[in-house]
Amino acid sequence: MGEETLLLNCRRQIDKIDREIWRLLARRTKIVEKIGCWKKKSGMLIRDPLREEEIIRQKRLQAVVYGLDPDFVESVYRKIFDYGVAIQQKIHEGKK
Repeated sequence: MGEETLLLNCRRQIDKIDREIWRLLARRTKIVEKIGCWKKKSGMLIRDPLREEEIIRQKRLQAVVYGLDPDFVESVYRKIFDYGVAIQQKIHEGKK
């Protein structure tokens, strides 16, 4: 197998993984929306800083196990949290 073929094969694998990541993020977003509706009905606050920090702590530990940079993993999860909060904020404001 030539180097170009190997490169193409690797890129196809990455593309497949990326599609799976997006599918899972979309699935996660649907659940975040359900939680947002429930929080609105029950009068709960959108953000739960204690839960977020516990998740960050767990994900940083898991990052090490998987050979990933804990700071990178934390930054990804903080972005995911911010996105979820924005979605739930729209729900609370009646925009979704």
